[in-house]
Amino acid sequence: MQTLLPAIKQALAAAFTDFRANDIYVARHENVIPTTARPPCIGIKDGEIKFADLSGGMQEKTMQVHLVIYLPFSQTDEAAILGDVNHQGVLAVAGDIHKTLQQNTLGISGLIDADPLSES
Repeated sequence: MQTLLPAIKQALAAAFTDFRANDIYVARHENVIPTTARPPCIGIKDGEIKFADLSGGMQEKTMQVHLVIYLPFSQTDEAAILGDVNHQGVLAVAGDIHKTLQQNTLGISGLIDADPLSES
């Protein structure tokens, strides 16, 4: 996680150039936005790590990372989901995150797969 979280932050910052630097951040909790950030913003939160022993003394590590998208309150419920002429909705932002991170090993040595597990 020490390498993974900053690498995700860097990849998202490069992709979301219209976000301020502090608006993509490593989160201490999924429901807490730092005082330096403001919506729209993306929180990156470490999740569960699973270990599996493999043959040949190898070990597989599966690391889960949660990404939380926050949008401005000024949008209607529908616009927050679908977007409008002024702002992307959460579905469009999530789609852009998928494009950025899907199968992106972020230049991390030993990282062999990067796939979303779920979305809610």
